[in-house]
Amino acid sequence: MQHIDFNHQSSQTTKNSLVALKNNFIFLEQEAKKFNKNFNHGFFQNSVLPIIKANAYGHGLETIGRSLFQHNVRCFGVGTSLEAVKLKSTLAQNSEFDEQLKIISLLGVKGKDEAYLCVKHKILPLIGTKEELELLLSCLNQESGLKTPFPVALKFNTGMSRLGFNFDDANALREYLKQNTCLKPVLLASHLACADEIEQNSLEKTIQQAQIFSEIVNTFHASWQDITASLCNSAGLLNHAQISPHLKIKTPQLFRPGIALYGINPFYGTELEKNATALEPVMQVLAPVLTVRTLKKGDEVSYGGTFVAPSNMRVAVLGIGYADGLLRSVAKFNQLNHQANATDYAHFILHGRKVRLLGRICMQMCVVDISDIPEGQVKIGDQAFILGGEKENMVKAEQLAKWGETIAYELLCSLGGR
Repeated sequence: MQHIDFNHQSSQTTKNSLVALKNNFIFLEQEAKKFNKNFNHGFFQNSVLPIIKANAYGHGLETIGRSLFQHNVRCFGVGTSLEAVKLKSTLAQNSEFDEQLKIISLLGVKGKDEAYLCVKHKILPLIGTKEELELLLSCLNQESGLKTPFPVALKFNTGMSRLGFNFDDANALREYLKQNTCLKPVLLASHLACADEIEQNSLEKTIQQAQIFSEIVNTFHASWQDITASLCNSAGLLNHAQISPHLKIKTPQLFRPGIALYGINPFYGTELEKNATALEPVMQVLAPVLTVRTLKKGDEVSYGGTFVAPSNMRVAVLGIGYADGLLRSVAKFNQLNHQANATDYAHFILHGRKVRLLGRICMQMCVVDISDIPEGQVKIGDQAFILGGEKENMVKAEQLAKWGETIAYELLCSLGGR
């Protein structure tokens, strides 16, 4: 029987400058070093399945994939089979790497075309329905020369009520796969619903999920001794000490760091934030100054005139807007907290100083207050940090997400999408 080695280490590396420039978004080489530091952190020295779905959370699928590949990672989790094929064509530059790579399509197969792609390119689909298994079987029956069982990953719903087989399906599914020997389960996975929440009832839900998953894993382990299990995402990994006593399984574990790889703390603003203080944000977003102008008292700014200058002031127009992923809701935070002396307000960093966002965000522009920067210092073409910065004077993704009434996940995908 074929065994999938999720822990394969290779001495081969590839060279990559890790420099990408996309309009306002800049992923600099020094930022790549931060990503590498996050990955090399002690949290991730266990067996890991790095999650780089959704264009690596906006950071660039191929860029992040190559960086991980340089660290001898050969197992990846992506969103779709098309992403998997794209990543594999980027990394598998010879037959040796092609055999080593294990790329998991987290959304499984939803049609004959996807099933064919997985079989042809040796993509490992994460299957959560019997219909998907039948699609694969139909495709495999048309393939000649199949010498070993085709490996599949199985997803179980343990409390998320999203994708996956239910707990009650486990025994019947095991018997189904024992009868259809051209398929071999190599990985069992489930997803934690509340691992990043610290309330007691959330912890109880997480523990319950771990217990249910343990029963499922042990059921399959009885028939497939070399199967691997994966439950913990970033939050589950960073708070594994509270979860592990309840995860009683006999198989190796594969951890799935996602948001933490990019330096975002899933426990930001809570008492568990200390669990991941060593992580460093990777993404930096910069926008150019398009023009500088002086407002007179009473002048209105942007659509709807929601900001009215309380006195004469200087402003800069930045070349970034909602078309670039900067959420319009960020501006609403300042409208609701409009006091001039407010300590928490939506701002960016320009010339090392906070510049307050004024008025509504436009499609490709927004306006900031530069009155506190010496006159004549700000010039057209200067770069403002929309996300990131230097040392303590920076805008964190968690902050920007809070101002926009969303989460860092959505923010990164939004800003990185353009």
